[in-house]
Amino acid sequence: MDLKQINQKIVTENLCYEDLIARADVYRERGDWNMARELLKDAIKSINALQELEKRKQLHIMPHYLKRIGVVAKVVKRFANQS
Repeated sequence: MDLKQINQKIVTENLCYEDLIARADVYRERGDWNMARELLKDAIKSINALQELEKRKQLHIMPHYLKRIGVVAKVVKRFANQS
């Protein structure tokens, strides 16, 4: 997944989160606590997805940032030297 796709998913997930919160508030006002609770559970899942997407975004941005400030780095396999 490239950076553009990640940004699109972040926007979509954020809209989903906002919708879930607004709908949960409507059900709360009506006194339908079970439905409000279920929507808030889904909102928490959206928050977790947003956190994961932000981590992926940082993984894409970091190499460009390091290159810009002059840091030369290479990828090293984690267990390359173990027998």
